[in-house]
This record gives sequence, structure tokens and C-alpha cells, in this order.
Amino acid sequence: MNLLVIMSDSLRPDQLGCYGNNRVRTPHIDALADKSVIFTNAVAEYPITNPARTALFCGIFTFILRPWSPLRDDDVTLAQMLRDAGMFTGAISDMAIPAAEHLDRGFESYTFLEGGKNYGPLQEGIEPDMSGTWFPPHAPQSDIDTSRWLRINRKILTESEGCYFPDLITRKALEWLDAHGKQDFFLWLDYFDPHEPWDPPAPYNTMYTDEPTPVIPKPTGPSSEWMTDEQKHRVIAMYNGTIAQIDDQVGIIMDKLAQLGIADETIVVFLSDHGEPLGEHGIIRKFGVPLYEELIKIPLLICDPRYQQHARRVDCLVQNVDFMPTMLGLLGLDCPVEHHGYDLSPIIRGSDDGPREKVFSGTFGAARACVFDGEWKFIDNRGEKPNELYHLPSDPGEYRNRLEEEPTLARQLHRDIWDFQAEVISSTSTVMKWLLRRPDANW
Repeated sequence: MNLLVIMSDSLRPDQLGCYGNNRVRTPHIDALADKSVIFTNAVAEYPITNPARTALFCGIFTFILRPWSPLRDDDVTLAQMLRDAGMFTGAISDMAIPAAEHLDRGFESYTFLEGGKNYGPLQEGIEPDMSGTWFPPHAPQSDIDTSRWLRINRKILTESEGCYFPDLITRKALEWLDAHGKQDFFLWLDYFDPHEPWDPPAPYNTMYTDEPTPVIPKPTGPSSEWMTDEQKHRVIAMYNGTIAQIDDQVGIIMDKLAQLGIADETIVVFLSDHGEPLGEHGIIRKFGVPLYEELIKIPLLICDPRYQQHARRVDCLVQNVDFMPTMLGLLGLDCPVEHHGYDLSPIIRGSDDGPREKVFSGTFGAARACVFDGEWKFIDNRGEKPNELYHLPSDPGEYRNRLEEEPTLARQLHRDIWDFQAEVISSTSTVMKWLLRRPDANW
């Protein structure tokens, strides 16, 4: 079997049709979902870019053990294991975290395409057309700059290549599949969209709005209180426009698998690293890593053509650290390294038994952490503000804090977080040895 993973950065599951959104049109992702196991309770353990990928590649709980950092010398990635098993491994990305973070480890073919979002201008001296955009007076210069760079690089690459991201990644992926699709392969496609700036090109910029309100490519946060309802609506429309562009790429890639005659031999996974606050709880973007559902929940679709008769929605609790052992399990390979994940392949094959009673998420450095047991969610804000307790079945938006109503339950869930952290640390011998030998370690 082959393995194809499509990563879409900062994509909220509740903005996809297959997760119940009736307003946003994602026909190609929804078609994949019809053949997949759809995990409705998948959580990113540290919901920001680099740590989330470390968790996916290595199955490690990073929010307890390490800050944002490159992969370590003793980290072993899924790509390394699949390469050693005889699969040809490749990755294509426009994410501005290239090989310097060691995320290329194990990929025999690693393509980082320069000029994507948040990437500096490919050419100096070009003044982009910024009409139709607006930045609030308090916007930092860095947000203005990155939005300008996007327009500059879009112009350059569209003129030189005929397209801009994410279409350029898809073009490279089609070429890669033509070259390697007839051998056992693992291909990771890392699309940075719908990550901000939210400034999609036509026709995606008018799919969900015809309002005259100017685009705010990178609305300044963390508070969204300065934004009008009209501005928030426009931001969400632009965000959904970038999702529509990703959806089109999924359709093209799936068509390519069929054209090459390898669709029945390829496991396809669609997922994200984390979600994105879009004004809920008075927060825009992921400043401070608030642990509400809009940030920590991720889409996770796993389509294994051998088990399509078991395609369905499952509500069991899973984490991104489960991804690596699950892929090995589906490919019939043992995992030779220490990790914190569970093999979910029995669920793909039809089992209804989930391995976790609780899922955890947090940020490194004791900033905050949370636990969810399938019904109740407790957020430990570590003194920054009062702790929070929500009953998600009756309050999915997390607006009614039940902390004072359920003090005993809150104390138990709070204790669960600290017990879990202690358990992970005590069971992670190689990581702790690394910490102890670091001359600059101060925690």
C-alpha cells in the first residue's frame, strides 16, 4: 500500500461540509470523507505549527516536554521508518519552516517552494496593488509586511509559473506522482493555506461575500473586540475562500490517483495541524494559544480503500500523537521507537472501541492546559485568568463556565491534567535524558 497525506494548515473542521457545515462548499473533501473514517473528536496536543508536526511525525506530546524547537537528533520520524521499510518518501511544502527545523528528516525527496505566505519578497523593488485591503491603526508592521509580500510573490510566481500557491504545490505533486506513483511511496503534501494572511485570489475571494468591506488580511489580535460584525463576517468569508481553494486541490490529487490506477492501492489522509479562532470568545487568530475548540480541534479523515465498507463517523477521542502509530499499523509495520500515541488502525478496520478515555492539549512552559473526557472539558489557565469548565454536549461553543456549579468534578479533572503530565514525563526516559544532558536546560 501507498500513503498520501494532505495537510492543510490552520483548518477548522467545523468549516467543512463533512463536519456539518451547510454553508461552506467543500465537495472534494466531502467526497473523500464519504470513503473515510471521519474522526469527530480529534485534538491537537500543542495546537501550533511546528509542535503539531513533531507530534504527528514522532508521536510525542510536545506541550509537556519541549517548546517550539527543531526535531532533535534522537527523534525518529514516520518518514524515516517508512523509508527504512522500502517506501520512497517525499514531501512538498510551501510552509515557511523548511529543513532548518529538520522536518525534512526521512524524506528522500523534499521540496520546499519559496515565496509562500509569510515568506519575504522574491524580488525587491516591486510595489504590489494593495487596493481592497485595510489594516487597523494598531496593526503591527510585520502584519502589513507579510500581506504585501504575499501580493508581491503572487504576482511574480503567477507571471513566471502560471499559478500561485496552493496550485503550485499541486502541480509539483502531480509531477511527483508521475515519477514515483508506480513504486511503493509515502507522499506528504503540506499546504500552508488556509493560514493567514486571508487574502485568496479570484474567484475564491468572492465565493462567500459581495460586501464592500475591505479585506483585513491579518486582523490584529488577540482581541477581536475592535472588529465590527461586518468585518468579522468578511474575515470568515476570506478564510472560507482559502479553504475552497484547498478543496479544489484535493479533487485534483484524487483524480490523479485514479488516472494512474493507484487509488485502490493508496491510503489517503486529510488533516490539519490545528484550527483557528475567528472572533469566538473575543479572540482573533491564535495569539496566546487559547485552548477552545476552535483552535484545538482538527479534521482527521482516513481513507483506506481496503476498508471502505467501514467508512463512517466515529466520536471516540483521539490525538495527533496517534497519527504515526496508526499509519504504521495500517501498513502492517511495528513501531521501533518510544512514543505516546495509540494505533487507531483497528477503528479503520471496523472496531468501535477507542483507546482513550481523555484527551489533553496545552502549551509549553505551564501557560495553560486542558482535558476533555468526551463530555466535560476543563481548562487550567495557570493563574492568567479563572479556570474554566464546560459541558460540551450542551454547550459546544464553550460559553457557560460551570466551574462554580461543579467544583468536585473540576478538581478531579484538574488533577487529571497534572497526573497525566507527570505520567508522560516519567515514561519518557530518552527525552528526560536529553533534558538532563543539555548544558542550557533551566527547567
